[in-house]
Amino acid sequence: MDQLRTPLTHLIRNAFDHGLEFVPERQAQGKSPQGTITLSASTANNQVLITVTDDGRGIDPEKIARKAVELGWLMEAQLRNMAEAKILDFLFQPGFSTAAEVSNLSGRGLGLDIVKQMIEALRGTLTVETKLGQGSRFLIRIPLSLNIVPLLLVRYQQRLLAFPSESVLRILPLDDHPITNGRVEWQSQIMEARPLDEVLPQIYPQGFSPSPGLPHKVGLMVNLGDRPVLLTVEQIVDERPLVVKALDAITPIPSYVAGSTVLGTGDVVPVLIPNNFAVLWRMEPTLSQAPSVVGTGQTTILVIDDSVTVRRTLQRVLGGTFRLIQCRDGKEAWDLLNRQNQGIDLALCDIEMPNMDGFSLLQLVRAHRVWHSLTVIMLTSRENPLHRSRAQALGASGYLTKPFQPNQLLDTIDQFLAETAKPDFL
Repeated sequence: MDQLRTPLTHLIRNAFDHGLEFVPERQAQGKSPQGTITLSASTANNQVLITVTDDGRGIDPEKIARKAVELGWLMEAQLRNMAEAKILDFLFQPGFSTAAEVSNLSGRGLGLDIVKQMIEALRGTLTVETKLGQGSRFLIRIPLSLNIVPLLLVRYQQRLLAFPSESVLRILPLDDHPITNGRVEWQSQIMEARPLDEVLPQIYPQGFSPSPGLPHKVGLMVNLGDRPVLLTVEQIVDERPLVVKALDAITPIPSYVAGSTVLGTGDVVPVLIPNNFAVLWRMEPTLSQAPSVVGTGQTTILVIDDSVTVRRTLQRVLGGTFRLIQCRDGKEAWDLLNRQNQGIDLALCDIEMPNMDGFSLLQLVRAHRVWHSLTVIMLTSRENPLHRSRAQALGASGYLTKPFQPNQLLDTIDQFLAETAKPDFL
């Protein structure tokens, strides 16, 4: 609760200062003269859900898009097919504001990017829903550290996974509800349907092939944000109350992993939250719809990070679209760059690494006769302004923080590769 005090205070101040209209404006729209801000909290699926809702003017996506274009974060052509949810994500970017002047009430140097970072430090997520003229709702989800939850155990690719029973709306036998062209009909409702093994990322050591799974016989109807979808699995194994333990934040954990549970057999089973699958569900269309400059398969990205987990994650997220060259630290990357004069289009570089850190490597790259103009995006867990300012001063093309969102990373890479002019610092 202590760690949530600052984010919640800012969200409430922001709702009052920017969300609620003055009395004449509210009355002109047929609203009551008095505005309402509601703070609520509940628990579900091993998570704490906290909402800050106002009945004010709402957030204008077009205004956000115009500001993003003005800041150089977007090109006009990218707006045509961009979903409203992705436009609203710019609210949480560092330095973003549509306010004409800073207010003493809601501003004071604390932006929504800092609010999001503080919530993500608790392994939580922050999202926003809004309707013009009706108001906005900020939703915070934070996993509980330890809880007893009814879990549905399922099998896919001969592995066990668990879902909170609350999150599964229906279980549909696929023999009775066949899938046609990625869709299934249930009670006159058409839903998207995908196998769970196509939705979840596959992380295997190089040269390892997973055991083939059994045919999928069962569909799990779950809510994906604002709509129901169907996840198919091989079989339902059991349903029972089990202790769910949150994972230690030693490495970045995706928001759709609530934690794990240990069965009586000693098997450790991941517990997943399908409500947070939206980023995975969108990943395949995002890749297939990427501009040709990204989707050619010839683009080469140099990944420089001492973490095996991060390198494997980047291989999983980017490997299907780009050719990746991986280095374990700055020195290994520097030796590689000195051995070849072409063939690398972009670099993703960590900051804190043994032998040679990211700042030292960036300084050498900018002074190199061949690689001085190479696009280098710093990808680091260091979120403070001092690291960001130093990276900018040394010539970093962009700066992203871990844990990263796959869609945001892909969009950033897409933007840099698509630009013909030298990119501005993000």
